Amino acid sequence: MPSPTPLLSVLLIACSVGGDGDGSDPTPLAQLTEEEVEGYVTDDPVDLSPGSTVGGSRIVTEDDLAGLTWEDLGGIPADLLDGDDDTLAALGCAEGEWPVMTSVGWSCTDSLPLSALDTSAAAEGDVLVMTASGPEWQGIEEALGSGACPTGMVLVGDICVESSVRGPSTWIDAVATCASVAAHLCTHAELAPACLTDAVDPATSPSGLEWLADRTANGQAAVSFSQLYGCDATAQNVGSSNEYRCCTQPG
Repeated sequence: MPSPTPLLSVLLIACSVGGDGDGSDPTPLAQLTEEEVEGYVTDDPVDLSPGSTVGGSRIVTEDDLAGLTWEDLGGIPADLLDGDDDTLAALGCAEGEWPVMTSVGWSCTDSLPLSALDTSAAAEGDVLVMTASGPEWQGIEEALGSGACPTGMVLVGDICVESSVRGPSTWIDAVATCASVAAHLCTHAELAPACLTDAVDPATSPSGLEWLADRTANGQAAVSFSQLYGCDATAQNVGSSNEYRCCTQPG
């Protein structure tokens, strides 16, 4: 027969007859303290019979909770019966708008309050633009786009001029090369201001003459002297080889 649990042992001992076995009164047992009783109870797991109660209420077990569905629960708000109450999905904001919480609830807006802007990443002169990934601080030239020059060019007046001179080529090849990069061979009127104001890179100034788009008579085209010669223009046979620059409109 298996040994009784500690609690059962206590009960058996309490109910046993003490004395000398001669029918005399049982020997009084020492009264257990609360801590001692709790020690016996918590020493090993207690397997309660099905239907056990606490204060008259049935004890709910893990098996009772398995397989519960929404339909088994009561008091669920109607807008949560599908498992989700998506307030923002019902706003219907237009493209370019975003949801904002106001004093009366959620609404749509196309403006951003200044107090909500994070200016920590902004440099002096930056402007805030909306990109595909969200608001972003950008330099004014990058933000305007249409007023900026392509990489490798500088804005001189209202024209973008290459800051570095291209290698020697015939006039025809220079025209074709500039056209292939969506630009054109600079005219004297476009290149002279850049030359005079030193807007182009002085380290890459032409060694002598620089082709211009201006065409003259008798198979010749204009060439411009470098800044050393006052950026003036003369003419040379189109079959000669000279350095050159491409120009284009901003944007």
